[in-house]
Amino acid sequence: PTVLPLRIGFGFGKTHAQILLLHAFLGSDRLPPEAKDTLREVGWDESLAQKVLVLPLDFFNLEPPFPRLAEVVRAYADGGTSFHRSSQIAEKVGEYSSALLSGFLESDKFADIIANIASETKSCLLVMIDELGYGFVKRAQRYLEAKEHGKPLEEELLNQAVWLASFLTSLSELSNRQGIPLIVVYAWAEQDAETLRLFAAKDETISNVLETVRLYLDERLGRYTGGIGEGALGFSLEDMVDIAIFRVLDVPKGAGEELSERLGDGAVAHGALNPGEKGAFVRSLRKHYPLSPFLVSALKKFARREELPGAEHVRSAIYALALAAERALSQDPNSPLIDVKHMSLEEACFLGHMGDLRQDWASVLAEVSEAIDNADPRLKGLCEHIAKHILAKAATANVFEIERAQDISGASKYGTTSGDIALSLICTTPLEKVGEVLSSSREALEHLISRSGRIEERIIDGERYLFPAVLGTVFSRLRYFLADERKMATEDRLGYLMRSSLLSEVLGNVGIEGCTIYRIGFELLEDPHELRNRIGKSISEPHPAFVIVEPWDTLFTKQLQERRSFVSLASHIVDKMNRTEYVEALGRPFYLIALLPNLEESVVEELVQPLIEYEAAKKFMGYLEREEDVRREMMERALSSAAVKRVRLSRRDVRRIIEQKARLEIEAAAGATHSIMTRAARDTAVKFLNLYSQYIVYDLSNRAFVLQDLSKQISQGTIGEIEDPSKAADAIGTFFNVIVNSRYVRDIEKLEDVVSKDIEERVNRGMFEPLKVSELTESLIQGAYELIPLSGTLARTAVERMDGTSFELDDKKVTVLVEDDTISFEVAKKPEEIPVGPTPVDITEESRRPTVYEYEEVKLVKSFSLLNLSRDEMSSLAQLIREQEQIEADAVTVEIKGEKVQGTLDLKEEFKFITVVFNAVSAIAGKHKAELNVSVSLKESIKEEELRDILGDLAEKMET
Repeated sequence: PTVLPLRIGFGFGKTHAQILLLHAFLGSDRLPPEAKDTLREVGWDESLAQKVLVLPLDFFNLEPPFPRLAEVVRAYADGGTSFHRSSQIAEKVGEYSSALLSGFLESDKFADIIANIASETKSCLLVMIDELGYGFVKRAQRYLEAKEHGKPLEEELLNQAVWLASFLTSLSELSNRQGIPLIVVYAWAEQDAETLRLFAAKDETISNVLETVRLYLDERLGRYTGGIGEGALGFSLEDMVDIAIFRVLDVPKGAGEELSERLGDGAVAHGALNPGEKGAFVRSLRKHYPLSPFLVSALKKFARREELPGAEHVRSAIYALALAAERALSQDPNSPLIDVKHMSLEEACFLGHMGDLRQDWASVLAEVSEAIDNADPRLKGLCEHIAKHILAKAATANVFEIERAQDISGASKYGTTSGDIALSLICTTPLEKVGEVLSSSREALEHLISRSGRIEERIIDGERYLFPAVLGTVFSRLRYFLADERKMATEDRLGYLMRSSLLSEVLGNVGIEGCTIYRIGFELLEDPHELRNRIGKSISEPHPAFVIVEPWDTLFTKQLQERRSFVSLASHIVDKMNRTEYVEALGRPFYLIALLPNLEESVVEELVQPLIEYEAAKKFMGYLEREEDVRREMMERALSSAAVKRVRLSRRDVRRIIEQKARLEIEAAAGATHSIMTRAARDTAVKFLNLYSQYIVYDLSNRAFVLQDLSKQISQGTIGEIEDPSKAADAIGTFFNVIVNSRYVRDIEKLEDVVSKDIEERVNRGMFEPLKVSELTESLIQGAYELIPLSGTLARTAVERMDGTSFELDDKKVTVLVEDDTISFEVAKKPEEIPVGPTPVDITEESRRPTVYEYEEVKLVKSFSLLNLSRDEMSSLAQLIREQEQIEADAVTVEIKGEKVQGTLDLKEEFKFITVVFNAVSAIAGKHKAELNVSVSLKESIKEEELRDILGDLAEKMET
């Protein structure tokens, strides 16, 4: 006899295998030719089928096994059924009809009848018992339920399992003694065996019955297995994936050939693969098209019970693929392949198959999901995709193996590289969008690592690997700090802004060259006399005075609520400031710049979010400095987890592994936290500027206070030069400098020019009466010359530098003299000129010939203009100017020309933050559809041809 126990878990195909045998031996006349050809390849033929007596039984049914098996035997005597073989067999079965109809026979007696029929008819026997284990489980459940509810106990149900096991054993022993060919196939799944062990621990009767059944199956029947193990009765992982694809998808032959090649080319082009790796990648795509290699690897996990205790093998693979395929086709039809991206997060970490580790993985999932939910909307989908990839690669019930993966073998099995992520993104993204997605993947990954505390990095053999941290990482604590900050911000938004250490530092340290910053209460802005007292120094000197009403100002917020909108309140203030008494009280209104915060909910919310991150990261950094406490906390959390409790290592080895993990994590977390603080500070600076994107100034052309819009939307990354949180104030000051440069003139030569023209006009009119330096300076300050000097000192200096300037008239020369506060004019008559020329003797024929010079013309450029630039072109130019390598600029003038906005902005010498300025001006031009022109003055002349090479495509828009 040969006994084949099918023990591999659910979904392996045990029932399907037995159904296949039934068709082969009981329905061979109905098999299609191709099926017969396949069966012949493994030794089957029609004559063999006619010699085999098949006894199938599904023990899942709770009816007693003997009557059903007896009915099958009697069917061999019925010429109208597929069981009928020959008249000889029919006659022999007929001899036992009374016994078969008796309703019950002892197992050994029934085995005798079957053996006699087979022996005397020269037949072979095939006995197949499906769900032997599960049928036993159902009977045990029925017994326990009756016992629990006080009903009569149905021990007979349990004894059915004993009868069946005894029958199989007796028949096998008769086969062995009499030489009857016999194959016994029975299904006793691992999960059923585990359930029965649990039931046996609860009830002694079940325990005794189980022990008896195991005695029959394992000890007596087991001797006829001939050493056949599970591997011989299994199939390859490749077969499992192929079956799943066959059951779920209808893939045309040859499909995916061209796409696989294009994906391979794309992977090489984007640096995800070396050219030499392309061939293997393309072959893997073609082999299981339309599945990505990463989904294929995930599906193969269902075949490894040690990894996924609750997996049902092929059944699980089919179900998982069906769900992923449905999502891919309905929600992501442009994806080239079906990938782990199209699994849910729960499916990607195989949560339902983790057995007693389910809770540990569920906690990972919860924190990763929270991090994804809190991601920037533009990164949310990317974060989810990357998380699924990392989870699917590492998911295992042997969690501690992930923690121990410190060499290349463990890393390649459970760890994900940036190259893996890039390939997964390439497999699921239309090729024209791959570059954009890959460029954002690093930011998405950093968000997952820092916000979830459940993704950790390890450098192994020089390669960066990512693992899910089932035992948690030190970053888990950051989540609590974030939650605390978020709670405080939710309770009182403006109070949270007021208490922010970063905002306090920013507002306290903002500096603008040649200007003064005043943080004032809103009540001062409504009272010009009190305001003048507060900013008197700036008005007296004068120089620009930025007066900032802070977002948490009580009176301002109250009036904002009454007026119901920022524009309404700002317009009210502008009207009040334009009253004659207000302007007169200030005296020099051109030097007042009033900044009011726009406290619309969406604008404030955008500011609060990066502040929460900054404040939480700052507190987390303080937590990391208490290194011993951090290590102790991580150790306690790890040792209490189910993953560590089930590991077969000494306590000492476990502690050593966790301590090493903690030390590395703390070092990495400190650097990552600094990056978080820097990014949060940058974002805070950008969002803070959004509060003050509209400001009140005294307009030169209208001679009235107006509300101006510098940039309604300041794009993220405008202040990308910030490399340290402490520099946020400097960057904001640089942005405010845009306002200064758009209103005031710093260039003293430009001021001298307008003063000189005014004096020249006086001279031409013969007006030589003395002037007061102070009066001319005040005229400059009050905008009489259609410009406003940056300061009174600069204005006076421009006037005083007129000393010694001379003007040539037809008959006289006028020299300007400046002494103390007086400008006087010195007038001198010109001497009479006597013409001098050559005598006739000096004029020769040679002197009459023109002189001819031979030279090669080389055009040098000292200044140039670029006309009608786009935002991207402005960005490219800013980079060239800021680097000061190929182009050394001395001064830059930006001109904006549009129907609703126009003006110029002059920059000199310091170009560190020119990107900030250009981005802001580009935003204004974009909003108002205005034209942008830029003029650049160089420190030294440069050949025009060389300049054009440096500018590249920009040279097409150059004028010299």
